[in-house]
Amino acid sequence: MSEAELLKKIERQIQEDFNADPQMSYERQGLTASLRRGVGICAVAMAIMLVGLRMVGHLSLRRPRHPEQPG
Repeated sequence: MSEAELLKKIERQIQEDFNADPQMSYERQGLTASLRRGVGICAVAMAIMLVGLRMVGHLSLRRPRHPEQPG
């Protein structure tokens, strides 16, 4: 079996494992900590963006005031 065939077989096995049980596949390959860290970083980044938008006034928690329409 050549190296290319072996790599293809390993890749196919990893894909089958992931399709069968994604969480177990992440744990088996040691990606759980990386996944949690990535989700945490995204949550912090989103919070910073929301606070920044709120501070510059682009995100208002109140209803916008509509000017009086001429009669």
